[in-house]
Parts: sequence; C-alpha cells; structure tokens
Amino acid sequence: AEQLERKGIRFIRNFYTGEGDIDFVLVGRSGAVALEVKSYSGTVVASRGSVKYGKRDLLEQVERGERHLRELLSEEGFSIPVMGRLLVLGEVRGRNGRLLRGMKDLEKLLRRGRLSEDEVEEVYGALRGY
Repeated sequence: AEQLERKGIRFIRNFYTGEGDIDFVLVGRSGAVALEVKSYSGTVVASRGSVKYGKRDLLEQVERGERHLRELLSEEGFSIPVMGRLLVLGEVRGRNGRLLRGMKDLEKLLRRGRLSEDEVEEVYGALRGY
C-alpha cells in the first residue's frame, strides 16, 4: 500500500458503490481501477473470454465493479478511463487481459496516463467522500 502511494497511486479498500462492494478502488495517472482480489487453493483457469475457478467466472464481479465505478464517477462529473481488473493470489493457468499477475502489473497500469497529480487527488477525494 505504501509503495503504491509513493508512486502517486491512491486507493480505497472495500469500496461500496451502492450496488455492491469493490475490493479496492485505485486512482492513478491512467484513470481509476476497480480491482477484485481473489485467493484460491486450487488452479484458476484464464482464457480470452473468462477467468474461472471451477464453474464460477470471476470476471462477472470485475465487470460489475467497473460498470458501477464508471457510473458513479460520471454522476460526480468525472470523465476519466475506468478499468476493471482481477488479481489472483495463487496458481493461474492461461491469460486474460483483465488478469493482473502481480503488483508490478498494477503499477504499470496506473502510472502512465493523462491525469495530473492534482486530478488524481481530486478524483480520489470525491471517491473518499462517497
């Protein structure tokens, strides 16, 4: 957490959107991320269209969080990129564009972009007040 903040990335844990809970909302230069973090003892299987643990598709929750965060930010007057991502702690087989392999992937995703530090702080402040 401290490592992210030193790099100008702000975050909120257990963010309630009014429609559901997002594990982490992060705001950085590239926009906002609705991040779901999952830990499983078995293997998670990723493919182009899904990330599954057994029969459960983990991307459904990611997509729902992304949609709710985008709507909330739009209602607050922000027009910034919003991304939904999944971080799985454990064994993952395969690839999916929404799946992060670790904190370095998350840092890369959020460090580069068009938002200034002031804009990041403004968005973060609005979300913290929600």
